[in-house]
Amino acid sequence: MGQKKIYYISYFGDSDKRNHRASAPAADAKIEYIAQTMIAEGYEVEVISFREFDKRDVLLERQSEYIKEIGKLKIHYFESFSSKYKVLRLLGRIFTKMKGKRYILSIIKENDAQIIIYHSLALVWLAELLRKKRKRYIYEVEEIYADVMENEVLREKEVKTLRQADAY
Repeated sequence: MGQKKIYYISYFGDSDKRNHRASAPAADAKIEYIAQTMIAEGYEVEVISFREFDKRDVLLERQSEYIKEIGKLKIHYFESFSSKYKVLRLLGRIFTKMKGKRYILSIIKENDAQIIIYHSLALVWLAELLRKKRKRYIYEVEEIYADVMENEVLREKEVKTLRQADAY
């Protein structure tokens, strides 16, 4: 029997500035620590990152999909586009989301796919997709963002989404 694989879905940045995938140091350190701990326990871990290519001094530039390795940890970044124009950056974000959604739909066909979603308001759509597909997942959550933003309407939606996870 092979290693169990865990897919950890997030907005993990790339510390290599040449790749223009901005890092959130605290979140990235936490994700990497949890992933490396799971690897030490015998799991294979792939971080799936929706972090977009963000280079704002170009008319339009494409960055290919790539996988970065940190020891045994694999981090999957999707093809993305960037531009100095907001509308083209928005289209690049949508494109990255579509590429990621397609990849996730292909991996959840595996009955034993283990999925962890790093809590981000930008990934609520993914939790809803997994719920519709009846796939089990864990929401890795530290705080309710809507509480920080003092937004009661958003809080209700956020808490509802978190409670629909199999664990959090």
